[in-house]
Amino acid sequence: MKKSFLLIAILIIISMVVVTITLAKSAKEFYDEGIILCNNGADKRAVKAFTDAIDEDSDFILAYIDRGYIYFYFRDFNKAMDDFDEALDLDDSSIVALIGRGKVFSAQGEFDDAIDIFTEAIKIDANSYDAYFNRGVVYYKKEFYAKALEDFSKAIRISPNIYIAYSHRGYTYMDLNDYKRALNDFNTSILLNRDFPDNYLSRGMVYDALENYDKALKDYDKYLSYRSQDIFGYYFKGVSLMSQERYGMAVAAFSTVIGLEPKYEMAYLKRGYSNMSLGNNDRALTDFNRIIKMNPKNFLAFIARGDLYLSQKKYDAAISEYTKAVSIESDFSLTYISRGAAYREMGKVRKAKKDFDKACDLGQKWGCDLSNKLEK
Repeated sequence: MKKSFLLIAILIIISMVVVTITLAKSAKEFYDEGIILCNNGADKRAVKAFTDAIDEDSDFILAYIDRGYIYFYFRDFNKAMDDFDEALDLDDSSIVALIGRGKVFSAQGEFDDAIDIFTEAIKIDANSYDAYFNRGVVYYKKEFYAKALEDFSKAIRISPNIYIAYSHRGYTYMDLNDYKRALNDFNTSILLNRDFPDNYLSRGMVYDALENYDKALKDYDKYLSYRSQDIFGYYFKGVSLMSQERYGMAVAAFSTVIGLEPKYEMAYLKRGYSNMSLGNNDRALTDFNRIIKMNPKNFLAFIARGDLYLSQKKYDAAISEYTKAVSIESDFSLTYISRGAAYREMGKVRKAKKDFDKACDLGQKWGCDLSNKLEK
């Protein structure tokens, strides 16, 4: 009888061990679980799954890399860098880990270090789309536009069906005022991905620059169909409407911006100018005064108030406002042109010419032309 009980006890213990072994997950299973959680947007739970995978196997490089990218997107840069460094200790030629390190440096504003990392990745793999693309982004942030264009173009040649590289090359062309090339890139990006809202906002701005206002407005409306509470869609739509002299609709667009963000100073400024164009001078003055109350250092608001007084032929008041603007920002050429215009209307030619010459010295050709006309 005692032997029977002993045999049963041994069998129970063995079965418990077998069940425990069966229930224990491998590092690979924890990792696969983390990938599934990532794909479902459960990033914090994915971190735990990747951590469990690392606990099971401290050499599981993919777990470090993927956990590092989650930390990166949560802007926990120190933990992200630690994970990428662990991955590189395991494999110093890991392109994905190197790019992760570069992205951390870029996000922290350490652009030169980021460029060095992405360049190292390119030396390992000259066909790495991610290395060229991310280095291009850093060059763009540093305003090294020629190098940015070169890297985006290389990324496109390597992977011609990834929309975001066309978008970034389009941004670069925009900053270079090469609007036709920018338009081509945004068109291509939209063909590859019609559901990336930023492309419509950017293409709308390009259409505005090309004075194709109808298409610009369509793109702003398309953008707002995705992001109905975004102030920039309404703001640039308002700017476009001003360019078309559709000031009533522009006022409505800027009012929507202000309703969403009551402290957005440029919306008050543009609404004020739109109201000026409609002859609603009291409303314009209210908007300009509101900006100055929010930010007494906003020199553009003083210029705007001066422009309002100038339009009303209140020349002394206009000159006073322009002079306040100059005291805040002395290198803005258009202030001198506006003040010079007020002096000219008052018959103070010498002071007008002095202001036009100052604008000319600051690189404003209009100031040169106005000064030359006064001499004739």
